[in-house]
Amino acid sequence: MCCFRQCSIYWKKNHEFYPAGAVMNPDGSVAFSATYDGSEHPSSREVIDFLVKEHKNLADQNKIKVSAIAYDARVPIAGKKTDCIIMNLEHQSGYSVTVGMPYSFSFFQKSQIPGVIRHAGES
Repeated sequence: MCCFRQCSIYWKKNHEFYPAGAVMNPDGSVAFSATYDGSEHPSSREVIDFLVKEHKNLADQNKIKVSAIAYDARVPIAGKKTDCIIMNLEHQSGYSVTVGMPYSFSFFQKSQIPGVIRHAGES
């Protein structure tokens, strides 16, 4: 969850953040994942695609146990689009889960997070 914690710091400060990734190595240590293609403002989709590709490559080589990618998105909840911080988690066993934290900002810019949503992936 360190990836989520780091993203939430940027989110609370700036009300946005670029997608970010983290991996757990076989020894249990955690490392952040990043990308830089020379562009000052790459699209979020490009960053996510790179992180997915890089994490898959590391997993195929048995260099990581867990992959995490966090990003900001608008998702349909109760029939309307809602801002949500999403985290995709995958374990080497094949288990995956997507966790989302819907949010909004009040008139005075305080963040409001009503709860967590979860969707289990395919194993």
